[in-house]
Amino acid sequence: KRKGELKKDEIELVFLDLIREAQARHFSEERLALSNKRPIEKKSLISALNPFLDADGILRSNSRIQYAETLNYDTKFPILLPKKDHLLG
Repeated sequence: KRKGELKKDEIELVFLDLIREAQARHFSEERLALSNKRPIEKKSLISALNPFLDADGILRSNSRIQYAETLNYDTKFPILLPKKDHLLG
């Protein structure tokens, strides 16, 4: 935005873009496989986390915690991030 304060939804969109960018650099093969409805390779570092792509194209973990009724979506399905990435700190 060129003028004025950023709105909450604008900040959230940039945040999601940074996550997608980091995931694309570190998990490109996994993202490609999942976007083509194929399983990821067993040798992948994240294969045991049952990864999936959400509606926003964000790579998330899927586990038994998904059945917890009182938790929100982000807690049930945590975003997968690389251990170190210069964009995310």
